[in-house]
Amino acid sequence: MPTGDSVIIYVQTTTGGTVPEYTIVGAPLIAVPMPAPSLKQVLEEDWDEEEEDNSCDECSYDPCECSQQCGEHEACSCGWCESSGCPVCCGCCGCGYYDDGEGYSEACERWGLPERVNLVPLAADFYLLYELSLDNMDDGRFQAWLDDNLSLFVNYTDMVVGGELRHASGILDDDEQTPLTKAIKSTFRRSERGEAWLAWYDFRKEHGKQALEWATNIFNTFTAGKSGDYGYGGPKWASISDALLMLEAGTISPVAFVDMCWGLEHNGGCYFSKLPWQAEVQEVLDANLRGRTDTVLEYATEDVRKLYETEVESSV
Repeated sequence: MPTGDSVIIYVQTTTGGTVPEYTIVGAPLIAVPMPAPSLKQVLEEDWDEEEEDNSCDECSYDPCECSQQCGEHEACSCGWCESSGCPVCCGCCGCGYYDDGEGYSEACERWGLPERVNLVPLAADFYLLYELSLDNMDDGRFQAWLDDNLSLFVNYTDMVVGGELRHASGILDDDEQTPLTKAIKSTFRRSERGEAWLAWYDFRKEHGKQALEWATNIFNTFTAGKSGDYGYGGPKWASISDALLMLEAGTISPVAFVDMCWGLEHNGGCYFSKLPWQAEVQEVLDANLRGRTDTVLEYATEDVRKLYETEVESSV
């Protein structure tokens, strides 16, 4: 408290102005304006109580703006959905919830693709059976794996290439006129992903391998942002398109193609994320690369695991 007859009273205002001077018991009331608290201060004040944990019991992801009620978990989403372009799904935790908001079901049916796949045991089985096949110990199972699953990788790769092409309408050179550039400026322009997948199916049927060559060239015309990253298209999508092109041209084998697919990435990460598939295969890939067969076996299907263990034991 200051000395003398003056009593200083601090008055908080919202405008930063002053109030008139008043006299109380012979002492002048001096109003000293103080700035109003910022929104940040208001939001941070008195919020010490523990926040409610709404994370998914199965995948431990916290809810975010794209989270939805999936029926099995109170809330499970993590930004994975948003970054992968899937607006409403819980594919990241494998609970099975999926809202077909963009015509994905129709596109998957047209392309002969399942809407949900667990790729983790597929990856483990692929590498274990391939290893056994090198010594003719796979009992013909590796070729059977290829016969059953090659179309999954081929059709998925093909379909997602078409979805990415819809982002090219704003970067195409007006002087370059191919059937694909014309289609992008008309059919593909402003289409949703599912619609682009359907349009690309018809376009590929009409133009065949040439369509992939055009697609690869278009992806290479995208430019990076100031950070050096690509939002759409770019070299990663060119690599995805080119992998399928090499398979169709016969320059790589189906085995090499599938092996490439496991490691392909688009600008947002693992390229399998365009559908709500369980695609957390990195641990399997790393273990296979480092020769940690015991870890790969943990993710394999039971029959492949038994086959591998039996054949390895018998060969010792």
